[in-house]
Amino acid sequence: MENEFEECIEKKKLKKIKPDKETIKKELNGSNYDFLRARKSFEEEDFKWATIQCYYAAFHAAKAFIVSKGLIEKNHYCLLMAFKELAIKNGLMKKEFYEYFNELMNLREEADYGLEYLSQESAGLALKETEEFLKEIKKHIKVNSR
Repeated sequence: MENEFEECIEKKKLKKIKPDKETIKKELNGSNYDFLRARKSFEEEDFKWATIQCYYAAFHAAKAFIVSKGLIEKNHYCLLMAFKELAIKNGLMKKEFYEYFNELMNLREEADYGLEYLSQESAGLALKETEEFLKEIKKHIKVNSR
């Protein structure tokens, strides 16, 4: 199938739902928590965990975004495809935010599965990109996370 987003829906890895403010708040709170933990891990020079936590901060923010648009994901890759479809292809956000999320996903997989421990430089870049990603997501979600 040429459209991976549609394939995710067809395979029920993305499901249409009614936007739920409580789920959105929960995901944004999880995102904030993971980002704060990523900063702490970075300060402690634990660059692997800082990178992984950056990904999960972005993951929960992206999940809050797609829930706000009436979808829920059952797969990390399909969350990426939903984000691309709803945020980038619809012109709400610049392509760089998709690229940040995709890069963070790849870095997390390398750290978790490849046991490739990342440098201070790459973890610092992950923090920077995650911070920008979270700020952008929050511009497009009207639910206060507190």
